[in-house]
Amino acid sequence: DGAEGAPGGEGDVPYHVVHQVEETKCEIKGLRPGFVYHARIQARNAVGESEWSERTCVPTASTVPAAPPQPYVAQLGLEWMLVAWHPPQDDGGAQVDNYTMEVHDGSEQGFLVKYNGEECKFLMTKIVCGHKYGIRVKASNANGTSPFSPVLEATGVCGPPGPPGQIMLAGPPTPYALKIGWSGPASENGSPVQLYQVAMRRIMDGMPVGFFEVVYNGPGTTCDVSGLYPASLYEFLVIAMSALGSSSPSPPSALQTTGAPPNPPPPPFLMGSEEGRLHIGWTLPDLCNGAPVLSFRLEAIRPESAGGVGAPHHAANTAVMYEGNCLSHWLEHLAPGITMAVRVAATNIHGTGMPSHPACFTTPCIAPGPPQAVAAAGQGKGRASVWWEVPAADGGSPVLSYRVQLTRKEGSAGQDTLIAQVNSAPASFEHLPLGTTYQARVVAINAIGCSVWSEPTCFTTDPAPPGAPEPPLVGEVTSESVALSWVAPATHAAAPVESFTLQMHDGTQFFTIYTGSLLSFQVGGLAPGSAYKFRLRAANCKGDGPYSALAALTTPPVVPGPPLAVTLISVGGASIKLKWSPPAFEGGSSTHAYSVMMREV
Repeated sequence: DGAEGAPGGEGDVPYHVVHQVEETKCEIKGLRPGFVYHARIQARNAVGESEWSERTCVPTASTVPAAPPQPYVAQLGLEWMLVAWHPPQDDGGAQVDNYTMEVHDGSEQGFLVKYNGEECKFLMTKIVCGHKYGIRVKASNANGTSPFSPVLEATGVCGPPGPPGQIMLAGPPTPYALKIGWSGPASENGSPVQLYQVAMRRIMDGMPVGFFEVVYNGPGTTCDVSGLYPASLYEFLVIAMSALGSSSPSPPSALQTTGAPPNPPPPPFLMGSEEGRLHIGWTLPDLCNGAPVLSFRLEAIRPESAGGVGAPHHAANTAVMYEGNCLSHWLEHLAPGITMAVRVAATNIHGTGMPSHPACFTTPCIAPGPPQAVAAAGQGKGRASVWWEVPAADGGSPVLSYRVQLTRKEGSAGQDTLIAQVNSAPASFEHLPLGTTYQARVVAINAIGCSVWSEPTCFTTDPAPPGAPEPPLVGEVTSESVALSWVAPATHAAAPVESFTLQMHDGTQFFTIYTGSLLSFQVGGLAPGSAYKFRLRAANCKGDGPYSALAALTTPPVVPGPPLAVTLISVGGASIKLKWSPPAFEGGSSTHAYSVMMREV
């Protein structure tokens, strides 16, 4: 009926209904081999079920065990492998008393027995790094041997490589670099070397200085190590590195660089200075590179060539100022106020080292030289300018200003001495007396002092226009003309008179009646009995002077002209009336009376 818990069960193991049949026999399958089972039977009719029969002990026969599970690698090390496995889930009803482990190493021999025993593990030795192995296990009991377990594919573990060979020189040593090489490790332990790492430290007085410093990382077995000190001892180690780790270091190697010229000394320094002289000093370089300094070389360089330590020694750019074993030197015969860039180099048996950084020094400044090519000239009425060229030498200090002096020559009118202070040429003077002769000279001034006076130069201010002449002199006067004459004005501070201008005023305005160099003029075309005024001015190369005072005159009058338009007004028995107009020309005098004359015809 499918019930699992039929009554009458014993212990903790329940009975299970395994068959319901009408026959009096049955076959029960699916039992475990080597086990004892209890069996009982119950009958059933239309009324109900009977009691259970007495139990019967029924044993099953034992058989070979089932195949063990796939083995596994319990532990793994360089050249060894611990393989373990679990017992089979079914021992076939008989205790497993032996296990057989077979290994296939890839050879043509196939699987070979490596272990027979009761243990569920086996330590394999002499494992080849990186080699693949096939491993299987079978179990045995009193009934026989199980099938083989699934095959385990396992690979021998690889380890770090062995140490490389000792580092040796791979080329001639130099003062600042070493070419080194080494051999690979005797064993790579199953994983190829990917790179080498070289470490180095300096040895001084037999003692290491600091820690090892890595100077190379790469796949090669040679390298160049640069940046070393000359005549110095270095200790080297190398390790090999693979995917599985780093080797132990190689045996240490001590290698030495060769000697070299001395290092650059510190920059030179100034010990003293005088006019045209500099006292330059210097000290020993910090490193003599394996040999003592024998001499020094002091060089002067152009500013554009002062490139610092290691600047090239070009003859066109440098000049050797001193060579010897002293630590100072006087530079002489130098121009004032110049800035010199100097550097020093040291020499030993290996040669001359690189020069120091340049140092710049300036010679003492002095007063400038006198201005050059001084010239002066008048520049118009009461004005003059003085100009010059800068001094041939400024004494090493820029010229800041110039002092210009004008001194009046004896016999000329005006102030004796005039001073002007200017920053550059020209210097201008105003309000000077016209036509006055001066002597001009210039001095240059810098921060140190004044130069000597320049060579003097003389000039005369521009002359003035002429002064006002005396009024014209009136000569013979007629009713229609007058003779005028004059004299030239005095020429003090003025250029000679070149011409005269004579003007006449006719009662309305002044107008010019003569321009020329003569000293007289006959004025014609005058009206009788008329008043006239005359004035005169002189002119020279600087222009017209002022007019003179007026000269006045009146021409003598003359008889008038006849009356005009005589007209008969009326006629009487014994009288007539006449009228007329005044004369058109009165002769320079108003008409006082008329005379009427008649005659018979």
